[in-house]
Amino acid sequence: MGLFAGSPVLVWTLRALGLVAVAVISGLVWYYITNDNKPAPSQQADQPAKQGKYNFVAAPQLPQPVRDSNCVEHSKGKVQEFLQAHQCHGLTRQLFTVTTADGRTAYASVSSVQMASAQDATALENLTKADGTGNVKDLLLDGKATVPGLTRLDAHGGYASQRVDAKLIIIEADFSTDASDKDEPVLDDICADALRLGQGLN
Repeated sequence: MGLFAGSPVLVWTLRALGLVAVAVISGLVWYYITNDNKPAPSQQADQPAKQGKYNFVAAPQLPQPVRDSNCVEHSKGKVQEFLQAHQCHGLTRQLFTVTTADGRTAYASVSSVQMASAQDATALENLTKADGTGNVKDLLLDGKATVPGLTRLDAHGGYASQRVDAKLIIIEADFSTDASDKDEPVLDDICADALRLGQGLN
């Protein structure tokens, strides 16, 4: 028999040490589990992906996205003809406002067109970029929202588009008042920044 065999003091000492060891191991396991779920500092810095040059706000006239399954009914011109032959899988649109540095309010219609393939989306984008070919209707032209002084958002050239796989994002924008053809550069800039809004529009 060992020197401390049968000693109550040794038995309770070993039990206490065992409990301490279990507590330490449990604490380490919990630490690693909870910290693995937290993004690294670089990931946290990248989180605000929706931040951009302009501060877009959902228009009060139409605060929620509008979803349609028939793109043909909500398009015009050669774009409509194309969509008759190449059916889309869905159309989601939303209206936003933005205030520029000179205090004017611009409206931007963000359209997300889900096509059957990336090839169809590319062909549709090329068609919308050409002059006189029509487009997917913006939300004002389509009668989904009403803004005093505005009936459409393509009058002064504000436009941008971006294909993301089989999805085509189309932006059109115009000022609610005092707009002219000279505003096209700033309207194009607004549209380019609004493309990020279409990436999450499904």
